[in-house]
Amino acid sequence: MLTIVAATGALTVIGCDESDTSSTNQGIKLADEPKSLAGRSAGTARDLAGQIANRDAQAGAAADALTGDGGSVQAGPYVFKIPSGWRSVPPSNNMRAAELQVNDAVAAFSMAGGSVDANINRWAGQFISPQGGSPEPKIDEIQVNGISVTLVELSGTYFDGAMTGQVTEKPDHTMLAAILPGPQMSVFIKFTGPTRTINEVRQQWMELVHSAQSR
Repeated sequence: MLTIVAATGALTVIGCDESDTSSTNQGIKLADEPKSLAGRSAGTARDLAGQIANRDAQAGAAADALTGDGGSVQAGPYVFKIPSGWRSVPPSNNMRAAELQVNDAVAAFSMAGGSVDANINRWAGQFISPQGGSPEPKIDEIQVNGISVTLVELSGTYFDGAMTGQVTEKPDHTMLAAILPGPQMSVFIKFTGPTRTINEVRQQWMELVHSAQSR
């Protein structure tokens, strides 16, 4: 009974308006630092809400494909123009709203909760720098069509895979990420691949980010 009540409360926090900062911040802190039963329930509820949102976005993308709209990709309240030479592919798992491929690099779009810092720290934990330990992320804040966007860059040996599943070690990899705020969940774009490939198409990545428009 206690778990059900806590999870229900967490779902209520996720659905709060952003103006209710005290409730929202409390829910984010619980989910980001799941040291208690309530915290674990908040994190589970947040992840479930993200999976539902991503699944709905996948269904919307499939409908767009049937109508011939292949020049853009949608995630949450935003739409992005697909760069020339990039292709849209079915998302590889239900944690992704959309997925783009260019050469041997993948851009994954998703909607999820959690603070910006918590997500950046988690991504850094998926890398080991040449000097050992997690690399220091490069972070920048920009404005795109009136949207505040956080840019993140990480490089090193990338450990690709789910937290509870099989992990593949990939040396000389780079992740470029963009975080866009949403009314309930943020939109994340993680562009990951061999460092050589990422550098070759870095300008197109920035074109993708700068194409963001609110729907």
